Amino acid sequence: MEWHVLFVKTGDEEKIARLLKKEDLNAFVPKMNMMYRKQGESTLVKKTMFPGYVFVECDLKQHEFMLFLTRIHEKYPKFMRLLKVDKEGTSVLYPDEKEYLKSLLNESYVLDHSTGLIEGDRTIITDGPLKGLENTILKIDRHKRRALIEVMLCNVPTQVKVSFEIISKC
Repeated sequence: MEWHVLFVKTGDEEKIARLLKKEDLNAFVPKMNMMYRKQGESTLVKKTMFPGYVFVECDLKQHEFMLFLTRIHEKYPKFMRLLKVDKEGTSVLYPDEKEYLKSLLNESYVLDHSTGLIEGDRTIITDGPLKGLENTILKIDRHKRRALIEVMLCNVPTQVKVSFEIISKC
């Protein structure tokens, strides 16, 4: 199964995913649980991981997928365009990018909260999907409980703020 990536108007991701599901495609919008603190209370809120993107998992080859999108585009004229990886217009994520995203996301395509500790000048992730991926963290904001990671999408580095909490510092 390939993962195709579509550009859509930011805010319309869920609507477009529902339209594509009606056409018997497994369309999804990767989400992430983000920790927010308001008036001393911490809550997890689900947010869109890549605003403006819809992912489609299907076994259609690139040419078949393009024909399918042309037909869909006639029904819904202004709703999307393909994220292209090369001059030929390929919209499929590279296998290593897909596997990396699959390792981060759960079966509902949600990136859960991760926790870790700081030991000297090293960050060690003890729990969550980022466990073992310490080298992907670019920056940590301990106050907001966030980590900035880099994810490759169609060979383009994309920075994403994810929910990450340091539970102790040694």
